[in-house]
Amino acid sequence: MKTAIAVIGVVASLAILGSTLYVYYAAKETSGPELSASEVSADAEVIAALRTLCEAQLAYHAERGEYAIEIAPLFNYPGVTAEMVDADTAERAYQGYVFRGVEKYFDGRVNTKTDFVIVAEPARYESPGAMTYAIGPKGIVLASDQGGERVTNISQVGSDWSKIATDAP
Repeated sequence: MKTAIAVIGVVASLAILGSTLYVYYAAKETSGPELSASEVSADAEVIAALRTLCEAQLAYHAERGEYAIEIAPLFNYPGVTAEMVDADTAERAYQGYVFRGVEKYFDGRVNTKTDFVIVAEPARYESPGAMTYAIGPKGIVLASDQGGERVTNISQVGSDWSKIATDAP
């Protein structure tokens, strides 16, 4: 009986933590400066592709009750092109970026019923200032120079990332 109560307590704690991170990411108060459309104009197509993939994720969720971890299932949704979903290696990059879903959430997997994060990372990191972009269910695009490191866990998308202004493409 004590074990069952302990398990219920742990599950409840994880659910609260998950909700907290979800709200944190979705409402995103960032300490980094907001980036204007002109500051990210070179990556306008990448940001637009992320927003298109976000809309596809929302439609996917409405149909299936969960988000897709991988972006390949989003191919059949309006505006999503093969170039976007196939951009999973440097050789097949879209506008110089690799797109993918982030599966890890602290020590576990992302709860696909409530959350997703799609990142666009430079296929080849060649200089400081090359941004990695991330988007979640609220459609807020965030940017950070990750120094060529891959985002492997949602917890890496932190308050030091900059929000892309809503007027940006």
